[in-house]
Amino acid sequence: MNRLLLITLSIFFITSFLYAEEEKPSIQFKPYGYIELYGIASDTGMVGPELLIYSKDKTKEGFIFNARNSRFGTKITLPSVKNVTLNATMEIDFFGTMADSGMSESRPMPRLRHAFFDIKKTIGEHYFGVIGGQTWSVASMTLFPSMINPGVGWAMGNPWQRLPQIQLYYGKKFGKHVLNFKFSANEPMTGSSLNRGKLLSSDYDAGGSSMMPLLESSLTFDAVLKKFKIFAGVSGSYGKEDYSDYSNGSVIGGKTVDVQMFSGALKVEHPYFAILGKYYMGKNIDIYGVGFGSALAKELKEGSDPATYEIVDSVPTKGFFVDLSVFPFGDKTLQFVFGMGMDDPDEDFDNATVAYNKNSYYLGAIYYTFVEQFKVGVNYMRVMKEASDDIDSNHILLLLRFSF
Repeated sequence: MNRLLLITLSIFFITSFLYAEEEKPSIQFKPYGYIELYGIASDTGMVGPELLIYSKDKTKEGFIFNARNSRFGTKITLPSVKNVTLNATMEIDFFGTMADSGMSESRPMPRLRHAFFDIKKTIGEHYFGVIGGQTWSVASMTLFPSMINPGVGWAMGNPWQRLPQIQLYYGKKFGKHVLNFKFSANEPMTGSSLNRGKLLSSDYDAGGSSMMPLLESSLTFDAVLKKFKIFAGVSGSYGKEDYSDYSNGSVIGGKTVDVQMFSGALKVEHPYFAILGKYYMGKNIDIYGVGFGSALAKELKEGSDPATYEIVDSVPTKGFFVDLSVFPFGDKTLQFVFGMGMDDPDEDFDNATVAYNKNSYYLGAIYYTFVEQFKVGVNYMRVMKEASDDIDSNHILLLLRFSF
């Protein structure tokens, strides 16, 4: 009896497998990612050595090797229905919190990069859709410096982050050219979260307390003119943060402050060269940062003993980056990069407490792609911090990346 049952189940599973092989799968998965080793040697102590945010100590030097930037993702595609495409993406890397261990550098935690669905409807030359989940901030316009690990200036707010959001978009094709408009409502993030290092939120962050999502929009245009590809765009963010219930050390309470940001971006690409850049300006846009909350202005509470302060405003800042890439072979096999960037908060703003008056960098880089899957690179960066303790620092970055 047991043998008969085993044979029957075997025939059932084999038949099911063969039938499934003959059918076209209803859901398709396309894995992608890369394994990356990068190293940084610095002649100065840094805040965030992995990201070179800004210099802090002339007496220190050191180097880092790690593989935390390695990432894995998958594209998920469902069958189209009447010109409606259904797609999703999941992607992680290992730039999460490091383990509480004496070997923490080799035990980084996974970090969610992307987890979103995309429902898109096409009608002739028009398309529109909705994205839900976590992905790139609409205001970032996904244009980044050509450095190994872009992070300089994050203390004040280079808007390069990914946010939980609901996004609506519309596009119109004009032959080879495309006009695209996006609008999103995002989880507001202050950059100095109350919930760091916790599984569940202990309270509402200042953005959530405002009862207003961070609103973002962008208008971009992609054009193809003979051998040139051109991208141009503008974007903006607006939100609020309520600090009336805030408490952190001697800073207790505060007002509701504005979050504002405007950004413009341009890229011109030719088989032999590319120029790209971005400019941004705004208030309290360290929401994209790494946890300093340094774009908030504080004021002494009159008559307080001991002295306590409250948050009264947000500090304006502006910045830019620009890159020139040269491709001697007319493809991406060999790439030379020359670039610079700056982050410039308003240190003279009333009651401002800023990490630096200005932070800027120069970049020189070489990348070589042996085959499509294997890339190496070397960067030289000079980072210059202007503050009460001006510090210039020099850095060599190395990259080995295997893509799949």
